[in-house]
Amino acid sequence: MTEPGGTDPNASGWSDAGSQPWGGQPPADPSWGATPPPPGFGDPAYGGQPGYGGQPGWGAQPPGYGGPPGYGAPGYGNQPGYGGPPGYGPGPYGYYAAPQTDGKAIGALICAIAAWVVCPFVTAVVAVILAGQSSRDIRNSSGRLGGEGMNTAARVIAWVNIAGCVLFFLFFVSAIAAAPG
Repeated sequence: MTEPGGTDPNASGWSDAGSQPWGGQPPADPSWGATPPPPGFGDPAYGGQPGYGGQPGWGAQPPGYGGPPGYGAPGYGNQPGYGGPPGYGPGPYGYYAAPQTDGKAIGALICAIAAWVVCPFVTAVVAVILAGQSSRDIRNSSGRLGGEGMNTAARVIAWVNIAGCVLFFLFFVSAIAAAPG
């Protein structure tokens, strides 16, 4: 090992306890080279004196942590500057809600189908009347009500049922008239 000020790059610079490579004295502060106290030493949470600048104990958050105000975890309400949840509120211009199906159109279709099972002629006539009323209501609603397809289906089914009932009645009457008696 060489003396301080030598040319050995691997030398620590300390040749003996009192000398330094730059020729100065060691620092006067005795805590400079001391080891730090063990964890929990001086912690106010354990009843000791505050050490290391008075750090807070367990559970307390030191000041200066966290983001700027207003940028915390999102809450349940709308955040400023953002719209509501998707699918709520009015849509953009040009879009509107689908028309509501008229209840009379649904009733007319149910009666027309029931005419094939329950009271054939009577429920078919009720279906034709309901389909007519429903068509008038849909025309006068300015697009607010729908169900034209149900009305058409109810009329077709009901008129086929009525025609079948009339043909059956004519066949029955002719069969009775032609019967030997």
